[in-house]
Amino acid sequence: MSAVSRVPTWLDHLGTRGDLPTYLGALLATASWYYVVGTTIGSDEYVELMLAVTALGFAFSFWTRGLSTPRAVAWVEWWAHGGGALLRTALFVTVLLGAFNIGPLPSLLPEAARGQEETVMGAVFVWGMTIYSFGVVTDGFVAFSSVLGTSMMGLMGGDNINPEIGVGFLFFLLGNLLMLGNMALVAHAGRHRRGPTGRAMARWVGDQFIVAGITVSLSAGLGLLGGMVLQVVSPRLLVPGMRLAGQLALKPGPMTAPGFAAFANEMSVGQGSGPGAEVPVFRVRCEKRLLWRRRVYDHFEDRTWSVWASDTSRLPQPLKERLTVASNDTRARRDGPVTLVRQQFDFVARAEFAAAPYVVSITFGRPRHDAGFDVTVYGDVALAMAPDEVLNVESLVPTPSIEQLRAAPPARRDEFETFLIVPTTAAEAVEKTAALVAGTARTPYDQAVEIQNYIESNFIYDDTARVPESSPSIMEYYLTHRRGACDLIATAMALMARARGIPARVVSGYATGDPQPDGSYQVCLKHAHAWAELYFPGCGWIAFNPAVPGDDLTPVAGSAAGAAWLHLRWNSILAAALACWLLVYALRERRRTRPRFDTAPPGVVARAYHLAQRHLARRGLGRRRWETPREHLDRLAAEMPGATFQPACAELVGIYERVRYGLGAVDEAQAAAAEAAGRALARELRRMKRVPR
Repeated sequence: MSAVSRVPTWLDHLGTRGDLPTYLGALLATASWYYVVGTTIGSDEYVELMLAVTALGFAFSFWTRGLSTPRAVAWVEWWAHGGGALLRTALFVTVLLGAFNIGPLPSLLPEAARGQEETVMGAVFVWGMTIYSFGVVTDGFVAFSSVLGTSMMGLMGGDNINPEIGVGFLFFLLGNLLMLGNMALVAHAGRHRRGPTGRAMARWVGDQFIVAGITVSLSAGLGLLGGMVLQVVSPRLLVPGMRLAGQLALKPGPMTAPGFAAFANEMSVGQGSGPGAEVPVFRVRCEKRLLWRRRVYDHFEDRTWSVWASDTSRLPQPLKERLTVASNDTRARRDGPVTLVRQQFDFVARAEFAAAPYVVSITFGRPRHDAGFDVTVYGDVALAMAPDEVLNVESLVPTPSIEQLRAAPPARRDEFETFLIVPTTAAEAVEKTAALVAGTARTPYDQAVEIQNYIESNFIYDDTARVPESSPSIMEYYLTHRRGACDLIATAMALMARARGIPARVVSGYATGDPQPDGSYQVCLKHAHAWAELYFPGCGWIAFNPAVPGDDLTPVAGSAAGAAWLHLRWNSILAAALACWLLVYALRERRRTRPRFDTAPPGVVARAYHLAQRHLARRGLGRRRWETPREHLDRLAAEMPGATFQPACAELVGIYERVRYGLGAVDEAQAAAAEAAGRALARELRRMKRVPR
């Protein structure tokens, strides 16, 4: 008799090693977060080399796990849990110490990763995963690699606003789906000799992918929640080692204001301000909503604004009750029409003086005995303020009309050469965008308005966004990704204006603040701000603040949750498509698994019995898999003697048995009786919920 050929099952196609897809999925997930780390620190060569070594480590672990001789198994046990684990740990500690220039080995991290805590940590994690990959000889060890990847995705995603991070997370998710789905599939194969086949196999794979996807999503959600909690709690608890939004303290009295209001002669751009703190710096009374200027910067190079001109000039008169700045009076009236604005400041934190330009007089609430004070070349008063200090300030604020601004002629390049320089690293991106946005506007003022409208309409204010150190042109990066804090927005406004021949500079200080019931404005740490000032002949230096549209001069306060949502916007289409697929799959599976009953009397009886079983199951009284309907009824009678639902249940089971076992024909009257018994059973079960057992 000829041998009968056996049809290969799904397990045969996996070969003798069903864990191969598990390792491939873990390697794909690892390569994805390596890619994200590489794009963040700007060192592709480093992650490519480490990925090659990691792939070798996964291959070594996969081969090691397949050893089956007793001696080899003992060696694998030692390598995974014994001395081998200690050796790998010692190697990682040596690399970690070398990163901080401690120990025998020099730093093995790439040069691009040094200088920032996040990039150093990312490079160290890559080293750790590379070493760890040589010991993943169990499913648990392989799955733990996903935890390392999730941590790095969260850390890098907070500082990297590249859209590529969404692609990396997508492949990271796919790798985890393959890994977790195959682990579940192999576990199922270990419990059954034959696995699912045909359509059942497709449904099984779909179910496992859904379970794996939910697992990864929950992990990501918990990571996001933890990040939100840390962002809220860390400024209050001063967690060691965390980068905070300035020097914070538990009491507002002895605090120094951080952020854009703390830069001296130079202001760094593209580092993000982080979530602002609701800690007051000063309270000001003023009849107008104004920006409180502290320092002007005229030269931009690489990532830094500075002052090319002589920064300060010492005025000899000592400070007493009143201070006058005659040079500001001359400067303001020379530039164009001005209006006298009075302000009253009440400082509650140690900070540098800031007020509306141009300050012409300051009256102190208590006498001061300073030897003198500084006035910058652009008229800003450099003066340190102590807590509880009150002063009245008079400023001459430029107030030209729209008609005067539109009538202003172009500025002469020889007079404003300093304010028209666009650095080489930004020239190409800035000039191209400025020409596209404002090339058709007739007057310099109209061009400035077009630039401001373009920024307000197309850029997102995100005070947690940071430009990677590896980016060669900070403006090209920002104009491409269109998300950043007010320093990037002000820089873009100023440089695009310069590209159109409009003199421009950047200013640091504070936004207006939060209005109070008494008519004053409370200015907090979160209001530290930067904006642009553009010059129009005959009108003076006019503030342009495109960080927020319209008349609201207060920047949008950032939050971890808002930033996380902005990061997720790159994947919104993918998330919507995945949600639609899950919905269609769930509806199709529900329709497939939902029992269908005929409209004839036997079908009506079967439907009534099925509904009754659902009601009983909700009460924990459902039928067990090995029980017949009669055995189920007998068990309920023994466990709950005298229960009010028993008669209806017995009547329904008696009719159902005729249908289930073909004991006789069932007519419409019996079908109606079965439906009535089912309704009575449900009614009695509902009553039982109100009766204590």
